[in-house]
Amino acid sequence: MIRNTLFIFGAVLATVVMAVPASAATLVQSFENNDLTSPTTVSTLGDVVSSAFSATGVTDGAASYEVTPVEATQGAGAKFMLKINLLSNPAIIPALQANPIIQFDVTIPVDDDPSDAHDGTKAVVVANSEMGGFVGYYGGATNDFTFGAGSTTYEYTFSPAVIAGLANPANSYSEITLGFNSQPGVQPTGYFDNIRIPTAPVPEPASLLLLSLAGVGCLSMGRRRG
Repeated sequence: MIRNTLFIFGAVLATVVMAVPASAATLVQSFENNDLTSPTTVSTLGDVVSSAFSATGVTDGAASYEVTPVEATQGAGAKFMLKINLLSNPAIIPALQANPIIQFDVTIPVDDDPSDAHDGTKAVVVANSEMGGFVGYYGGATNDFTFGAGSTTYEYTFSPAVIAGLANPANSYSEITLGFNSQPGVQPTGYFDNIRIPTAPVPEPASLLLLSLAGVGCLSMGRRRG
């Protein structure tokens, strides 16, 4: 009875400890030192009317990146503002294969321009590659920004098929783009920071010892029954 109790306690405790996630992440870009190339390269796209480094909406380090898309004149539509070229940033693919999630922080301040149609602005993430095609789009109502409320951390999880398409060695292009999906009118200026791929939860070192103890308990039960 005592052995059974110890086995159950050890197994449950090991499970609890293993659930503790690691805090590290693979940094894609935090825009420090007025730099778009370190640790990996992020570039702006053609539908950006202006961009600059800024101290607004900083969540990591001392700088964010300010981007204002070209004004939309006909209907709502996506404006893709930052591109991550995976072929020139090969370290990103293994990180996504280990944990297929991208996170980034966005701040959209409130201003006094009544023509700004900010209420319908949503985050957009697209993964596109030659072998995988146009493989990702997201702009649901749950991603509305609360303007003036500080930075919003946005997270998108890619499917296994998307990751396989991005990682295909036959690709002549493979990229992830970040942007907004907005209503017509003057587009909101967004401040991006801390683009990263979080590290998947891993067992803490103590959990390995607990798993060993649980295994010993299991063997002990088996011998007793035998």
